[in-house]
Amino acid sequence: PVLDLYGSDDLPGVLETAERRKQAAAHNAQYSQQVIQGANHFFDQMDDELIRAVADWSQQF
Repeated sequence: PVLDLYGSDDLPGVLETAERRKQAAAHNAQYSQQVIQGANHFFDQMDDELIRAVADWSQQF
């Protein structure tokens, strides 16, 4: 299982490669890509959103 989680205000390199990462993982049925709106690379001040996203994703396993 892979959770590719990043923020909408993430580092340029992370944002620029999001689609490539998604395409590269297309063969993995357990890959999920999610964006937390307003989050930067460190998810500053977004602890609740980060924890919720990871917890929701992990419940499928």
